[in-house]
Amino acid sequence: MKKSELELRRVFKRKITMLEKLLELTSQEELLSEQRREYAALMAVELRSLFCHSGGDPLIKNALMDKELLFPFYDHMTPLNELSDFILVAIHSNGQYCTFDSSLTIALDGTQVPSTWLSYYSWINHIVVDLKAAQYPPLTRENIIKIVADKNGAHVDPDIHPFLELIETSNIMPFNISIDNKPCKADCCNLLNETIYSIAKEAVFAYKYKPLVWSKGKEKEEHRMLRVFDYSFDSYNRYKYMVCNPIINQYSTNRIYGCKISDFPIDLSELLFKNRIFPAYVIKVEGIIPQQGKKERSK
Repeated sequence: MKKSELELRRVFKRKITMLEKLLELTSQEELLSEQRREYAALMAVELRSLFCHSGGDPLIKNALMDKELLFPFYDHMTPLNELSDFILVAIHSNGQYCTFDSSLTIALDGTQVPSTWLSYYSWINHIVVDLKAAQYPPLTRENIIKIVADKNGAHVDPDIHPFLELIETSNIMPFNISIDNKPCKADCCNLLNETIYSIAKEAVFAYKYKPLVWSKGKEKEEHRMLRVFDYSFDSYNRYKYMVCNPIINQYSTNRIYGCKISDFPIDLSELLFKNRIFPAYVIKVEGIIPQQGKKERSK
């Protein structure tokens, strides 16, 4: 029997609550611990059913929430970075070794309000890991969720690149760290797991606060444009975004996986967040970028 919209929204809420509990449990575990890895796998399975197309629409679409939720966006200048990009994680060192750690600069208590937001489609197809190296294609949130979920037996997707295996069997840390002139051992095997941790935080934040946005009309504080870097290939949509001044030069920083760069107008809007109004930009790439690939993905 087909569930009603109300029933599906209740399921959505339960899954978000589960993510909150898993986030709390994860925060209590040591980096690189087996338990932390298991929690990441469980979060990936929940995130997959909530947000990823896989033989059908994800729960966010079935519950008619794909046009309702907005997700925080940060690091506007990442597309111009020549180095490897890890938007949702940072290097963590305990003095003996260094590895990745979830570095999401977002307060789950709602004390910080992002100035730029992403629609669901823009968020799930946003590139958050780009090593700029052969055999390591740029990865979106959807890619990473599916890779980690598939690794743990939730589903097998023949289109998923064997990215996790490459990370686990080779050290891809792009630099060396020394502490007091002593080399610090690097371990990058948790890159995708820690990224999952951050994605779960974003999902909880988006659902918890549900900001409302509307156009300010023709008033603008300053002229800005949305620059979209389109790396779509192998049936997936992959984008990077910049909200920038038009005079900033356009160039792709990934020399291995090329992209198409397009500019679009973007207006400053008004955002209602926790009963206060803030100026904000909203990136909504659906409708302005043709969908790529042979299979239907996130719309």
